[in-house]
Amino acid sequence: MKKYWSKRKKWEKILLASFLVVLLLVVGSGSFIYYKLQHTAEAIYEPLPPSEFRVKVGNFNPTPAHDDTKETSATASHVGPRVPSLKDGDPFTMLIMGVDERDHDRGRSDTLILAVVNPKTPAVTLISIPRDTMTSIIGKNKEDKINHAYAFGGVPMAVATVEQMLQIPIDHYIKTNMQGFEEIIDVLGGVDIQNKLAFSLDGQYFEKGPLHLSGEKALAYVRMRKADPKGDFGRMDRQQEVLSSLSNKALSFEGAFQWVGMIDKVSEHVKTSIPSSEWTKLMKNYNQALSHLERESLNGSGIRQNGIYYYVLDSGERERMHDIIIKKLGL
Repeated sequence: MKKYWSKRKKWEKILLASFLVVLLLVVGSGSFIYYKLQHTAEAIYEPLPPSEFRVKVGNFNPTPAHDDTKETSATASHVGPRVPSLKDGDPFTMLIMGVDERDHDRGRSDTLILAVVNPKTPAVTLISIPRDTMTSIIGKNKEDKINHAYAFGGVPMAVATVEQMLQIPIDHYIKTNMQGFEEIIDVLGGVDIQNKLAFSLDGQYFEKGPLHLSGEKALAYVRMRKADPKGDFGRMDRQQEVLSSLSNKALSFEGAFQWVGMIDKVSEHVKTSIPSSEWTKLMKNYNQALSHLERESLNGSGIRQNGIYYYVLDSGERERMHDIIIKKLGL
């Protein structure tokens, strides 16, 4: 299993669709829509707090990702974050997180995608980080699955952990609560899918063949794993199918009439470190890059340790990806 994902990543398309919908609508016509977007951009803004765990941009330090005894060398500098100018069209990185939050439970980051945006090439490079990747959790002095970083310390710890694993700067983040997609699906009137495997889950039956799913049923459909012979990979296939259907519907002529409702849901379930004043600059200077997507994968293999599954990156893989990112940033 050298490639954790070979197809589009499970939440990638809808996370990007959410991102692009906001961008596209910023320059859309209609004062009411514009007002709603401005209000939403202000509501979803949540700056990334300063962290002591930052990395210097430079040569890769070959310290193992899960060797906490040597972690100090990578964090001792306490370097502050870069401040790329969106006005000037500087290349930047963004960590895209899909989280499974519930009442009184921060949850885990079910999806981690690092986007490298360079308007000069122009292209956006998407690097999906397998949620089971074994690495050192920054601030916890332990190794664990990388998606646990969010559960332990929220956005700051998740960002710091990814930064340290690949030794690259993360300039911005965008976080979306996957539970909110249930409401977005309902706003759009449901999604249509082609179910390849009949199964039951939580008292709901999903027959084989074409199905029209409400938000509640769609979430149950994408979360089923144990009854699928392909396990997690089967679940990823279903997630991709639902999210592809959802994004196509959201961007369709019919979906356009539901944009106000979708904007309201975005304001409830999305947070980002991009200020409201920067969205128009983003659209102006980065629109060509956003239409050219490139993908990179982290190579590795699965192991079991004390009965728990982990994804372990190949030797030299962190350094390879570090070099790719730094080059694409022009650093």
